[in-house]
Amino acid sequence: MYLRWGGIGAVLCGVASCSAGCYLPMWMTPASNQGPLLALYTLPLGVLGGALLGVRCAPWLEKHLGPPRDDARG
Repeated sequence: MYLRWGGIGAVLCGVASCSAGCYLPMWMTPASNQGPLLALYTLPLGVLGGALLGVRCAPWLEKHLGPPRDDARG
């Protein structure tokens, strides 16, 4: 169950860090053409950090939210 929370954290933090790394530099300095280049570095860091945070916080999340649902019931 902890790996499932790690996957959820990796996806959420990866998307957030990639979009922040892509759009934040373009918003702060519109004349620069290298804004999306930062996303290449922030995406792996966000995925790794989100996975570690998801696994680390999994006991608290399962206590307060319950285990993640498995909608693909066969």
